[in-house]
Amino acid sequence: MGEERHRFGNVQGPVQTGDGVQYTAGRDQYVAGRDQVIAHGDAREVLAELAGLREALAGLRLTEAERSSAEQDLAALREAVDRPDPDTTAAGRHLRSFTANLKEAGALATAGVALAESIAKIAHWLGPLGAAALALL
Repeated sequence: MGEERHRFGNVQGPVQTGDGVQYTAGRDQYVAGRDQVIAHGDAREVLAELAGLREALAGLRLTEAERSSAEQDLAALREAVDRPDPDTTAAGRHLRSFTANLKEAGALATAGVALAESIAKIAHWLGPLGAAALALL
C-alpha cells in the first residue's frame, strides 16, 4: 500500500478503500467487503498474556504428552509474536492448537476464568485470525 492520502469529508490520512489489510500505528484494520475488524494492542501486551498462560499451565492437570504439546504451542506462539513484524498467521494457528488441545484434555473446563481471559485477549489482538480459538472457549 502506498502512502497516498485521501480526504473524504472529515476522514483524512491513509484510507483503505478496498479489500485487504491497512496498517496504521498500533492497530491493523482488516477489511473484507463490508466487514471491518480493528485489532488494538501491542505485542508486549500479548507477551505478558503468554507469560500468564505459561504460569497457569503449570497448575493444570495434564498428561506429560498434553503438557509438552501445550508448552510447544506457547513457545511457538511467543516466537511468532516476539519479532519486529509479528507472524499473526502462525500465532493464530498456535493459539488455536493450544486452546483445542486444552479443551480436548478437559483442562479448559477446570482451569478457571483467568486462562480463558488470556486466550480471549490474545485472540482479540489477532483479530479474525484468532476467531478459531475464541470459538473453542
